[in-house]
Amino acid sequence: MECTTGQRFSDIKKVDKLIERKDGRTYINLVQDKASAKVQVDIIFQMALDILAKYSYNLPTINKKKFNARIKEIAKQAGIKAIKEM
Repeated sequence: MECTTGQRFSDIKKVDKLIERKDGRTYINLVQDKASAKVQVDIIFQMALDILAKYSYNLPTINKKKFNARIKEIAKQAGIKAIKEM
């Protein structure tokens, strides 16, 4: 969901409670944790809608450490390497 909506990990965990359907479109209305900004995110990717439907709009929770480890694993498999700071 994070990749298809561009939302932070901390914000995506509350998405399922903030879904709105209007005029044939699906939106997420939320106040971002980090910026405290109100945003309306138009869900434009079918993949995101499929994920929401798969879980009946009740997304499972995932541990942040596990999430970060999985992202690193995916990046490694994709050949993405970290930039070393000087």
